[in-house]
Amino acid sequence: MASSLLFLLLLSLFTPTLAKNVSFDSASFSFSNLTLLGDSYLRNGTIGLTKETGVPSSSAGSVILNQPIQFFDPLTNTSASFSTKFSFSITNQNPGSFGDGLTFFISPSNSSLGATGGFLGVFNSNNSTDNGTLIAIEFDTLLNEEFNDTTDNHVGLDIGAPLSIKAVDLGSYGIDLKSGNSTTAWIDYSNKDNQLSIWLAYTNVKPDNPIFSINIDLSKNFADFMYVGFSASTEGSTELHMIRDWTFQTFGFPSINLSSSATPNSTNGSLGIIPNITINSSNVTSRKRLTLALGILGPLALCLGFVLFMWVTIKKIIEFTTKKEGFASEALKGPRKFTYKELSAATRGFHMTRIIGKGAFGTVFKAVMPGTGDTYAVKRAKHEHQFNLVDWVWKLYSENRLIEAADKRLHGEFDEEGMVRLLLVGLSCANPNCVERPSMRKVFQILSGEADPIPVPKKKPLLVFCSSASLSMKEIVSDGEDTPPGLSPLTQIKID
Repeated sequence: MASSLLFLLLLSLFTPTLAKNVSFDSASFSFSNLTLLGDSYLRNGTIGLTKETGVPSSSAGSVILNQPIQFFDPLTNTSASFSTKFSFSITNQNPGSFGDGLTFFISPSNSSLGATGGFLGVFNSNNSTDNGTLIAIEFDTLLNEEFNDTTDNHVGLDIGAPLSIKAVDLGSYGIDLKSGNSTTAWIDYSNKDNQLSIWLAYTNVKPDNPIFSINIDLSKNFADFMYVGFSASTEGSTELHMIRDWTFQTFGFPSINLSSSATPNSTNGSLGIIPNITINSSNVTSRKRLTLALGILGPLALCLGFVLFMWVTIKKIIEFTTKKEGFASEALKGPRKFTYKELSAATRGFHMTRIIGKGAFGTVFKAVMPGTGDTYAVKRAKHEHQFNLVDWVWKLYSENRLIEAADKRLHGEFDEEGMVRLLLVGLSCANPNCVERPSMRKVFQILSGEADPIPVPKKKPLLVFCSSASLSMKEIVSDGEDTPPGLSPLTQIKID
C-alpha cells in the first residue's frame, strides 16, 4: 500500500506540466522578493540602484526579482509575450556630472551585476559579446561614442552588449531623463507580432502612441526560465536612479485546456491584447491524452499523497509527545514568575552548598521549590551592586540626555546624529527581551543609514524568560559549566 502511494506521488511530481502565465504587482518593495546586488539598496519601499558618491567616484547596482519566470515552453514550443510598467526618476546633486543611466533587463542569470559607466551595471567589458541572451532596455543619460550613442537623452534596445540595436532621441518627445521628474515607462512585447513597443510619460496615463517601436523576434534569445530586474551605473558622476511602482506579467502561453482556442483579453489598458496561440493539429490527440491523464491521476495522487503525509506526521507527533516530559512541557507553557522570597527559600538563601556553576556574569544556584519539588537553575548576576553601564545609558536616554554617554575623550569631535544612532542601536541590542532585539542585518542597515533605528522604550524592560522548544543543560546554564552528575534538567531564572 505504502509503495503504491509513493509511486503515485512520484508520478504526480514528474508528470510534465504546461507553462503558466505569471504576474507581479508591487506598489512598494521588500527584501522578501528581491535580490540586491552591488550598490543597490531598498529604502522606504523604493529601490535605489546607485549610491550617493562624490565626483569622480563611480557606482553600479542591480535588483532582481527572486522568482524565475518562464519565457519559453518546450512542451508546446511557444514563447511568452510580456508587459511591464514602472516609474523611475534620475536626479543629480551636482548638475553637469550626469551619466550613465538605467536599464530594465531580462537575464538568464540571477547575478547580473555589470560594470560601471556605459555598461549600465548589467554588461561587462570582458564578456559583453558572449552574453547573447541578456536583453536590456536602456534609458541612457550620457553620450558614449564607443557604444555608438548619438545623444545623451535616449532609449535603446540592447541584446548581449551595450550597443543598441535601435535607439530613439527623447528630446523630440518632450522627455528629459535628467529632469528629475518621476517618469512612467510601459514596455510591451508581442511574441505573435514580433513587436516591441515603449511608451514614456510624466504622468500615470499611457500615451496613445509609443516613442519606440521595433519589429524583432526576441524568442530566439529566451531561455526556458529567466530573471527580470533593473540596473544602473555612474562613472565620475553623482547621478541617482530610483525605481518604484513596478508591475510585470507574461501572457500568451496556452491554457490547460488545449482544445480551447479562446482569446483572453487584458483588463488593463497598459498590457495590450493577449494574442491567440495556434497549436498544430498533429499534436492535439497526444495532448488530449496527457490532459486526461493529468485530470485523473493528478487529483488522485495528490489525495493519496496527502493521506500518507498526514499519517506519517501524526505518527511522529505521537512518538514525540510520549517521549518529551518534564522540562519540555513546562517550558512550552511560557514564562513563570517567582517572588524573591520563593527563590531565596528554594536556594536556602542562595547558600554556597547550592552553587552548581560560576561564570563571568554571575553564579548559578540549584533551586528546589518547596511543596512541589520542582527543580530550577537560578542565576544571580554579579553586577547587582555594581555600576551598570547599560542602566546608566538607559537613564540618560529616559532623561533626553543620551548624547552625554559619548566618551568625553572625544572632546565633542564626532557626528552627533551618528552617535545617537549608534547608542540607540546599542540599547536595542541590550534589550533584556530577546524577541525585541534587532537582527544583525537590521543593525547593519541602521548603522549604514539604510533604515531608521527601531523604537527604544524610555524605561529599560524587565527580563523575560522565553522558550519555544526544550533546551539542553548547556543552553540553560549559559556560563558553560557541565551538569553535575545526577542533577535533573533545570530551568534558568536570572535575578538582577
